Amino acid sequence: MTEVDEGLGQAGWLVVPGLAKLHRADCPHLVADRLAQLRPATDDELTTFTACRSCLNGNRTGFDSFESALEALPMPLENRPRAREVFRALTVTKIWVPASRQYIAVAPTAGDSAVAYFNRSFIDVHEEDGGYAREYLLSASQASTGATGRRAEERQNDTCSSCGMQLPNTGRCDNCDA
Repeated sequence: MTEVDEGLGQAGWLVVPGLAKLHRADCPHLVADRLAQLRPATDDELTTFTACRSCLNGNRTGFDSFESALEALPMPLENRPRAREVFRALTVTKIWVPASRQYIAVAPTAGDSAVAYFNRSFIDVHEEDGGYAREYLLSASQASTGATGRRAEERQNDTCSSCGMQLPNTGRCDNCDA
């Protein structure tokens, strides 16, 4: 049992200082530095903060392999070889798909930020300087139009300002839709 577990209030909710969301100790989207900051919620915070949607409804499904995650994401078959190639170049042990089934996210370990997002038609890979590089995948419908891969502009905000969840490249929080 950790110090955080022992200090849970009657409701079992925790907060990250400076963020207005209630979390559980096993909240799946909090990165390591946020997990380290968790503290028991006060009675006032319990009545004024909203609960993290991931904690309430199990917002993520974890996978033991990239192949099983690919089966959960309806990615076109012609895009899968390139997705596998990009995945093999990464050092990850944590693989998940959000309830929305919009992408596969991968991270080095639990509590780490995602290093890549695999969407149906593009892949976003985290760059060392922040931001993400986007590679568009050539699906059958794009092949006839001659579409090519392009890099996305860097994203400035990596985490949601409301709940601290790491944002996908859409910039829209899966947790609180902010």
